[in-house]
Amino acid sequence: MGATDTVTALEGASLPGIIATGLLLGLVHVLTGPDHLSALIVLSAGSSWRSCQLGMRWGCGHSTGLIVVTVCFLALNQRLDVDTFGSYCDFMVGFLMMGLGLWSLRYYLLLRRKLQLKHHPAGETTPLQLEAELQRLKEDASDSDTEVQKILHAHQLDHHGLRSSTDPKQPTKKTCCFGLIKADIKNPRTQKLTAFAYGTAHGLAGTGGILGVLPAVILNDWAKSSAYLGAFCVSSILTMGGFAALYGEVTGRMSRFSDSSLVRVGIFSSCVSLCVEVKWFVYCTDENYR
Repeated sequence: MGATDTVTALEGASLPGIIATGLLLGLVHVLTGPDHLSALIVLSAGSSWRSCQLGMRWGCGHSTGLIVVTVCFLALNQRLDVDTFGSYCDFMVGFLMMGLGLWSLRYYLLLRRKLQLKHHPAGETTPLQLEAELQRLKEDASDSDTEVQKILHAHQLDHHGLRSSTDPKQPTKKTCCFGLIKADIKNPRTQKLTAFAYGTAHGLAGTGGILGVLPAVILNDWAKSSAYLGAFCVSSILTMGGFAALYGEVTGRMSRFSDSSLVRVGIFSSCVSLCVEVKWFVYCTDENYR
């Protein structure tokens, strides 16, 4: 159903029918928007059902963008071409989303490197290599116990295995926005601001502006317009929250098996997001040059 067909169907509909239509189209808009879902899987990957709040915050930002477009449309006496405006915003959204995917991918690649160094520091003999070396020395009658003790001391070992050593001082994390947030995609405050900001950008662009704004402003009835737009926004917020909670809980359970599972889930989610956004950007480019 196109935007024009939606307006035609809503003009003679009752208020409950308009609300039901808004709820349905809000649900359809989220579930058929790969750009929304690809962003949500990046933010909620490897967490839990509590990612619902990130999804709902994304939805609130999305609704804010729709309201801004609606206000601009009314301020210009309905002369704003929402379709053209949305197509330009799609370019911006494409760049932002690719940046989000790369940001997430970088985080998990660094995490994988950190875990590798934690388990097998550079230049350190692995337990299997050390065991073989000790066995060789014990079998060699010419070697003394003193040499064995030197090796144990060199590798910080005693009879009970590795001796605990103090970790080096952690480097200070980089910050942005005047130190208000940490430049870490898994920092809670960063995630909250990112979800709302990216949601707002999405609300300004794409099919959300057409499905959500056009029927609301062309109905020429304040009550019906408000009911439709409100239902559309509420439905999209709840759907995004539900999807983020589901994906966060499923991937969170998968990542609890080991640290490597968390890294795999994160890299997979980041790569899926990047693939979707590259395809989205190419599609938008083709549409604008036709």
